[in-house]
Amino acid sequence: MLYRHEENTTMNEDPKLETLASVLAGLENYPHYYALFIGGRRPFKSDSPCAILDPHETDDPDDDPPFAVKHRLKSHLSVHTVRQILMNARAQRSNLTTDDAVRAINYYYRNDAFIDFGELIS
Repeated sequence: MLYRHEENTTMNEDPKLETLASVLAGLENYPHYYALFIGGRRPFKSDSPCAILDPHETDDPDDDPPFAVKHRLKSHLSVHTVRQILMNARAQRSNLTTDDAVRAINYYYRNDAFIDFGELIS
């Protein structure tokens, strides 16, 4: 199955369970139309189990990919949206930490809006 898309290159690779931190570090390697599937409880943490998967991998658009079902992951955001969240966060904090990135994703997930670090008390 087609899993990862590298710049001008595709490779067949089985999906793997990763942490949210590791997925965020390599987000540029995934097609924008893939989705972030995360397991565990909210709020998400940097060590939350997740995978980037093709949400269109199944015949039924309402079904999650088999890998997500097997590992109890749910689709939360498209890769394109996660990139926008991180771009907004980096515009506010040039030295964005992994914890800041996870915080921005949690904020977006809860509020359907970008985080404003200036309004938050650290």
